[in-house]
Amino acid sequence: MQHSNFRLLSGLSIGLGLLLLSRTAFGNDPIKSEGDFLGEMPVVLTASRILQSPLDAPAPVTVIDKATIEASGFTELQDIFRLVPGFLVTDWPDGPPIVVNHGMGDAHSFRLLVLLDGHALYDPFQGGVDWQDLPLRLEDIERIEVVRGPNPASYGANAFQGVINIISRVPLGERERGLLVRAGTRKIGDLYAYMAHGDGRINWRLSASAREAMNFRDLDRPGQQDNEAIQRQTLNGQLIWNPRSDTEVSFRLGLGNGKNKIGQVGDSSDPVRSARADNLFVDAGWKHFYADNSEVSLRYFHYGRSLRDDYRVYPTNPATAPMPWLDITNDIEVRRDDIEFQQIHAWSDNLTGLWGAGLRKDSAESPNALAGLGNVGGWQGQVFGNLDWTVSPKWLVHLGGMVEKHYNTDLLLSPRLALNYRITPNQSMRISFGRGYRAPTIYE
Repeated sequence: MQHSNFRLLSGLSIGLGLLLLSRTAFGNDPIKSEGDFLGEMPVVLTASRILQSPLDAPAPVTVIDKATIEASGFTELQDIFRLVPGFLVTDWPDGPPIVVNHGMGDAHSFRLLVLLDGHALYDPFQGGVDWQDLPLRLEDIERIEVVRGPNPASYGANAFQGVINIISRVPLGERERGLLVRAGTRKIGDLYAYMAHGDGRINWRLSASAREAMNFRDLDRPGQQDNEAIQRQTLNGQLIWNPRSDTEVSFRLGLGNGKNKIGQVGDSSDPVRSARADNLFVDAGWKHFYADNSEVSLRYFHYGRSLRDDYRVYPTNPATAPMPWLDITNDIEVRRDDIEFQQIHAWSDNLTGLWGAGLRKDSAESPNALAGLGNVGGWQGQVFGNLDWTVSPKWLVHLGGMVEKHYNTDLLLSPRLALNYRITPNQSMRISFGRGYRAPTIYE
């Protein structure tokens, strides 16, 4: 079944690609002007959930736009964060790549929250994110906003060291087709194809990919012969419908599957083997714009992940072993369902408020790590709010916070007060006070 899935998505990529090649037009890049480099500041959303300049945000924000992603040459999502000040990226053979802020992290990055279009991808079982398993590619991303400091007031526990918000490409009024093929050393192979169409009322985008690579190679010395090679297939789709000019209905779907070749050559306790990984996300939303800079929205998000790692180990001395072999089952099933309501209201150009509430259910099951416990998890509720007040052209005041009840914690309050002072049109100074938490994972 695993190989048939690979062939199916590979065939879809090839089929899309052949269609695109027959209809793709090529043109020269436009000449860059001074305005391309000295334009206005980008607008960010992640710091306070309200659109604003990075100079007015209550926390430091780095924006990685589509042009930067394309120019970087990176092929794996986690590597793009090497461009963010203070961030470190590494890999290891026994788990997913690691992204940490200011070196404070471990194999699962418990304190860094990762969002996809505003919804958490944080693994409630082990913590962190399995970057190479996410069912989207760099080519599916419009921009990435990275909050390089604590942001629990906006997103709650586990945003203790920062927030990464991956914003996917939105097909608004575009007609595009594309095909990408890569090949390189270390068994790198990549095939990606996409199609997009929009007329302003109904807009959609579909992409498919198949790739393989050796992401980790050790020193090939005794005790240091770990390797990790991956094979992944993804399917990513978006549909945006505007039944009226003031209403938007959206649907997003992401599917990913593949295998990891892991283990150590010559090590009977950690043999070379293939582990299977499957991922799914579904995002459905409704949004209504009722005034300038004012809106209400309701969204549902589902994220599921499974890992199948079953293998057999043999004793180093069969004569003294109580049994000839031992079967190891490291299977993991993780599920998250999240529904959230939010309202943004602008009373004036100088005063904007936001409030919302969310309800989430996490569950995990692992015969090995949670032996005898069955399905473990629980419900989590959140209520949050934020107020941005421009007191004068120089001063901006932020007041906000979140109250949440996590299934592994008591009631948590994460308040924040921030003051921004605009020194020049392109410089500002910020001081903020707040409190944050890290909620324990299901495994902990």
